[in-house]
Amino acid sequence: MYFVVEFPEENNFTAVVPQTWCTGKTCYWPPYPNTDRIRKASINQETPDLCTWTNHPIIIKKRKDNYTKAHAFYIRAKKGESLDTEPEDGDKKRQRKKNLKYHLDCDDEEEEVGRFPCAPKPPRFDGPPKKNSVQFHAPPTPMTTSGHQSGGGYRFSTDPTSQDSVQFHAPPTPMTTSGHQSGGYGCSSLGPAFQHPENFYRLILQHLRELAEELRDVKQQVSLNTAILQSLTAGTNVDMSIPPDVILPLEDRSMLEDIERELGQNLELTEKLVAYLASRGGRNLKDSVKRIFQSLFTNNLAMGMNWTGSGQKVSFNSLHLKRVIHRAVRKNPATGETTEEALQKEVSRFLKGASDREG
Repeated sequence: MYFVVEFPEENNFTAVVPQTWCTGKTCYWPPYPNTDRIRKASINQETPDLCTWTNHPIIIKKRKDNYTKAHAFYIRAKKGESLDTEPEDGDKKRQRKKNLKYHLDCDDEEEEVGRFPCAPKPPRFDGPPKKNSVQFHAPPTPMTTSGHQSGGGYRFSTDPTSQDSVQFHAPPTPMTTSGHQSGGYGCSSLGPAFQHPENFYRLILQHLRELAEELRDVKQQVSLNTAILQSLTAGTNVDMSIPPDVILPLEDRSMLEDIERELGQNLELTEKLVAYLASRGGRNLKDSVKRIFQSLFTNNLAMGMNWTGSGQKVSFNSLHLKRVIHRAVRKNPATGETTEEALQKEVSRFLKGASDREG
């Protein structure tokens, strides 16, 4: 069930909301930053979060059993039309205009045909190539501006002996897989990427470069992980587990308050949590903060936090967890010199993007 409601305290703002958002004469409203996200929440009938959603008085203008019908009345309300009558079923739909190029009337067919070129003939298909023989066919040999064949190629050069002669030179003619010269470059049966050898070689080189970059990242991450384990376990067996009564990731403010209270009283829990978060690793500060926060907080809880606590959100700067995370980041050899200013920048960026990650 969906309602078309009016918010009298918000300049009579009108919206379509699901019945689950309404409680009598009030309605919960989500804190999402854009209308598309709010519309998606309304269509999916998301359950209101009493901690982050705001409650407003409303006037219910219309009730409908699905979103489409309710939205039709919402459009009428925005236009100032009456909502007492149902929309007419016979509303004319937009007529699609025919393309005269393909739909000709009999009376003026001869006139229209003269205005458009004839359709090209379909390509000829001679069947698959013979076994063990892939033929390469070259385009016709280009001519020089002086009227002579240049040798059938693509390299551009100017003949110094003739002011008006421009020649094109080709590389050596490729061979077929059967051992014969084919006289060209385009392999008609292997697709556009193989029409010219230079395109094929360029594609192969591009993929090789991408594979090399990925392999370099993997090697770097393996080296960092090895360094992390060595630094964490050097000299002693460091326990990187957390107590079984600590449930991560934290899902709401009550769980956040509980672990904050424990960290303020239990030094052993603080040390174990530092070791556990440091084991998340990361190639750089941005990657390390992302890994730690995804292990520590759900995205829903991260949406209710920022660095300063403005807008009735949780102040991350005042949490014991901030100091725990800073220590964990500095245990990573790749981010061992991280300052609090640099940490503030990355944490603020991550928390600001939480609403976008929610979808």
